[in-house]
Order: sequence, then structure tokens, then C-alpha cells
Amino acid sequence: MEIFEKRDGDKFFWSVTGKLDTITSNVLREKFDQVKDTVRYLALDLSEVKYISSAGLRVLLIIMKGIKAAGGKFSIAKISDAVRDVFSVAGFLGIIMQEEQSVILVKEKNGASATLTLAGLMGLKEGMALNSKLEELENAGFTHFFLEMANTKTKTPEFLAVLREIQRRISQKGKLTCYFS
Repeated sequence: MEIFEKRDGDKFFWSVTGKLDTITSNVLREKFDQVKDTVRYLALDLSEVKYISSAGLRVLLIIMKGIKAAGGKFSIAKISDAVRDVFSVAGFLGIIMQEEQSVILVKEKNGASATLTLAGLMGLKEGMALNSKLEELENAGFTHFFLEMANTKTKTPEFLAVLREIQRRISQKGKLTCYFS
């Protein structure tokens, strides 16, 4: 199992790959223990997890309860079909998965450029959140933006309309590049 982390302040996005079993779930638990005092929002991408055991489910519950007890938010941005099947059989879909969430994080800032990572479902609300984040960065002097959108599950027509408006606005002073795959 591997965990790839993207972070924006106290917001974390972890992409987990491989298996979440008795051995590897401890790695996820240890990673959470390292950041539990600073994380206020954690989104997990489990779309590349091919197997999850009861130990993996237990660790996800521990993480969810730990974040919620500290007043934070926990969500799952994406899950694989194999994990969805286990969640369903174990009765976790209603407990741990209210709905697949979206995440917008500033991955990197370099000079006048900023790279943002988007994951999950992209609708009108997420488009407006992206617009606000980009306006904030523009006000801070950034002019070139790279949007990594490979982890987006669905892009609604409303989101795409907002994205076109963002592109139009930014192209007047800078550049916006989107990576979809």
C-alpha cells in the first residue's frame, strides 16, 4: 500500500493505492496519528484500493471518529468498486460514505504560478469554490494556474460552464491550464 499526500494548510487529501489489510492498515493509522493534531479536513481517494479487510474498515472508522471528535471533517472523494462492495456488505455506506465529496487543494506555489489539485465530484458548488480559490490566488499576485483534474469523477455541465468563465477571466491577465487525465 502507498499513500500519496497533497496538503493545503490543515486540509489533507490522501490517495491510497494497493490493499488495506491487517498489515497495511497500520501504516494508514500511523500516518493519521502523525497529523491528527493539525488536520481539520481529510479526504481520501480509495479508487486504487483493490482490497479492504475488516482491519482496514476499523482504521477508517478510527480516523473518521478522531477527526470528527476534534471538530474536523472527513470524507471519501472516490472509492473503487471492490471497496464499495465491501462498504455495502459491511453496512458502511451509510456510516462512512454520506456521499462522495470533492476536494480542491493548492498543491504547489512557485513564483507567479500555482498548481491546484481537484478530486471527486465537480458540480456548480465546487466550480464556485474553485473560482473563489483562484480569485484569492490572483489577489495574491498569481497569474498562471495549473489544474490537475485527473481525480475528478464527474464534471457537470454547470461546473464546466463556471470553468469556461474562469478561463475567460484569467486569460485576460494570465494563463490557466487544465489536465484532465
